[in-house]
Amino acid sequence: MGIKECEYLCASFEQIINAQNRILTFQIILLFESGKILH
Repeated sequence: MGIKECEYLCASFEQIINAQNRILTFQIILLFESGKILH
């Protein structure tokens, strides 16, 4: 594997992690907001 392939894989991996973090954060915010509405 060359350096280019490694850089490409690392970049893709970071994008996947960032997307998952955004979804998790969004879910936590939704839970928090619905909790505020319930209480």
